[in-house]
Amino acid sequence: MTLEERLAVKLLAQAGAVLGKAVSETLCTEPDPRIIRRMLREAQEMIREFEEQYFDGKPV
Repeated sequence: MTLEERLAVKLLAQAGAVLGKAVSETLCTEPDPRIIRRMLREAQEMIREFEEQYFDGKPV
């Protein structure tokens, strides 16, 4: 695995952590939709970056 692929996987792990926090916020007694939406956008961006870095030039 190349350094770029490892960094991409790290992004995916970070996105997973952000999604976990979003789930926790959703399960709160009074979830804040603004916080949840912000976390989801952040995770989406990380996943997008992961795809660009990890799959760049690879047949899928």
